[in-house]
Amino acid sequence: MTCVATCSNNYFAYDVTRICVAICPATPPYYGDYQNYRCVQSCPNQTYIFTNNTFRGCVATCPPRVYSALYTVNMYADNTTWTCVLLCPETKDLFNFAHPTNTLIRTCVTTCPMVGSTYYFA
Repeated sequence: MTCVATCSNNYFAYDVTRICVAICPATPPYYGDYQNYRCVQSCPNQTYIFTNNTFRGCVATCPPRVYSALYTVNMYADNTTWTCVLLCPETKDLFNFAHPTNTLIRTCVTTCPMVGSTYYFA
């Protein structure tokens, strides 16, 4: 092993152990920040802002969660907790919304939007 100033090849600097890791630890919760390749406790309020617990990283949009080659579930961006969730919290009166044409847009909304000339309802 060699001492380096920054981690590379999609490894993240974990300051607690001073080791480059492929996945940031879950306990305590850290997430891989793809802007500076460091493990952080909260994602930066810039491009990669949502925490994804599936692979412990900061993401701009929430990717689907793949369980197997035959089973994939959409994740939604929750703007109240800044996390990727399977279901938007009903306690906060949020609804799951998947954009009909842009598959990258899956978010929690308080009011179902109108897309083009189509109204969406909860």
